[in-house]
Amino acid sequence: MSIEKVAILGSGIFGATIANLAAENKDVMLYSRRANTVAEINDNATINGLKINPKIAATSDIQQVCKECTLMFPVVPSKYFRSLIQDFSPYLSPQHILIHATKGLDFQDLQDYDRNDSLSTEEVFTMSEVIQQESNVVRIGALAGPNLANEILDHKPAAAVIASPFDEVIKIGSETLKSQEFYIFSSNALKGTEVVGAFKNIYALAAGVMSGLDRGKNIFGLLITRAMREMINFLTIMNADWKAALGTSGLGDLVTTASSTDSRNFKFGQKIASGMSFEEVMKTQKELAEGVRTLKAAYLLCNHYKIDAPITKLLYQIIYENLDFNRAIKFMMSYPFSEDVDFL
Repeated sequence: MSIEKVAILGSGIFGATIANLAAENKDVMLYSRRANTVAEINDNATINGLKINPKIAATSDIQQVCKECTLMFPVVPSKYFRSLIQDFSPYLSPQHILIHATKGLDFQDLQDYDRNDSLSTEEVFTMSEVIQQESNVVRIGALAGPNLANEILDHKPAAAVIASPFDEVIKIGSETLKSQEFYIFSSNALKGTEVVGAFKNIYALAAGVMSGLDRGKNIFGLLITRAMREMINFLTIMNADWKAALGTSGLGDLVTTASSTDSRNFKFGQKIASGMSFEEVMKTQKELAEGVRTLKAAYLLCNHYKIDAPITKLLYQIIYENLDFNRAIKFMMSYPFSEDVDFL
């Protein structure tokens, strides 16, 4: 299949990053609901002041996007993802290919929940499952990995994985995005790739807290290894391939996101550790960090399935119940782990 023009659905910084990558190989149409963003891109080749490839054209016309572009990359926060696909659904067909780059999960609004409530895996969906539920698109994939937008925009070397049960999707996606500075790995473990991409954000929050408290690198190493254990536990109950945790979208993204001040989740954790309240942190960030949203679902999944996930539970109590940091660390260090690797 020959792809001449691709669409990026979403005009955030990572949407702009994917658009820039694709523009090295294809004509690019960027979709945004906001008329001022469309005008800024078309008139100035910028998004919120960020310079982008002048080959990128913008539109708010959904029908035009679906008519002109067979390949699309949805890149919006998870809480907006379902509504985006619903908007596009009337114009999508089985000929379209969707490779999303959203690292989050879809679930019901949890604003009015109780900490003793629970959530089953039948109530939590990956973005590929949302696409399947809301459209007739068949060829679906996910882009994931250690992809800090600022570094990619600065042309620093990076890699990602495109996961799909269809080799054709991986091949077309790779041909669209790869360059001398951006390498693409392949995987057929779509759900596993999506799940680790979402859950690693929780542990980036925890790493930010540890960094903000200046607890050193030893505990960071402990956090990463215990986080791997928890991610595999979550992968298991969600019936996803646990090997994804060991790859680019799992361990690779976890280490990067949990150690970089460019990570929104890491910065959120640092601010919480500085003594700022949840509400105060939110005033300093335009968007809710995906890990904060995923943390609620993870905590309720723990309740339902009795998952052994002390980091998730303690972090939830720190962020939502003001648990004292020192008490949390003391509990973590005295947690009755016995065998070092008991999750494979």
